[in-house]
Amino acid sequence: MLNVLVVIHNKSVGESPACVSLLRQEGVFGILVYDNSEGDFGIREACAERRWRYLGGKGNRGLSKAYNAALDLLRGEDPNGLLCLLDDDTTLPEGFLAGLRKEADAHPDTILFPILRQEGTILSPWTEKRTVHRFSSMEECLGADPKDLYAFNSGMLIPLKAISDYRWDERLFLDCVDYSFLDSMKQRNVPLRTVPVVCEQRFSGVEKPSAEKAMARFAIYIRDMRIYCENRKPAGEKRLLKRALHLALLYRTAEPFGLLAGKN
Repeated sequence: MLNVLVVIHNKSVGESPACVSLLRQEGVFGILVYDNSEGDFGIREACAERRWRYLGGKGNRGLSKAYNAALDLLRGEDPNGLLCLLDDDTTLPEGFLAGLRKEADAHPDTILFPILRQEGTILSPWTEKRTVHRFSSMEECLGADPKDLYAFNSGMLIPLKAISDYRWDERLFLDCVDYSFLDSMKQRNVPLRTVPVVCEQRFSGVEKPSAEKAMARFAIYIRDMRIYCENRKPAGEKRLLKRALHLALLYRTAEPFGLLAGKN
């Protein structure tokens, strides 16, 4: 069976583009909602009304713990099933899940991911060797070697038997969860495939938040990046320095460098 996990943070079900667009999907599938909110947004009650399964509800525990909670539940029920991960701010086109299921039938044991786009820009997938390369068109994206690709978690379809002994690294709270997962899958030679469908995304990081929110977000990024790059520290520090410089210029403050040095 196909199950969909929506990780929702600080918004109601009705405010989540992912949850709203799931109601327009056809076919048989289960819906799990992991509540990472830091307050009561009526999510438990909304799930009960819709007969969706509710998980979490103990504050923001991060993406990895949310994914593992769903994994633990589904492995016991349907170890040969499919799991689709969704951020709460992804809008699915009509017929998305039915199309994804057909792709899974045609490409068993393959991890599938859609194209995520925000305001006309393709955000995911991308390639990364020495630098990040963003695709300018669907055709370019579909023509790339899957082994070179990285992708955001949202919209990703995972055959549970392909990750039968895998657990997400719960030290990673928010960032690099996607990198870490796909690195592991590539090491295991699990096939990857981009599907020719576009989901609209509303990542907050693409917009300009307040300086206070940006610095709080950067502090999370620092911690996660250093965990992800613990065996290749120079590469991680280079990324962090680049991000700190960008934020310093954008907000005209030296605070990002203080966060890097652990002084804030």
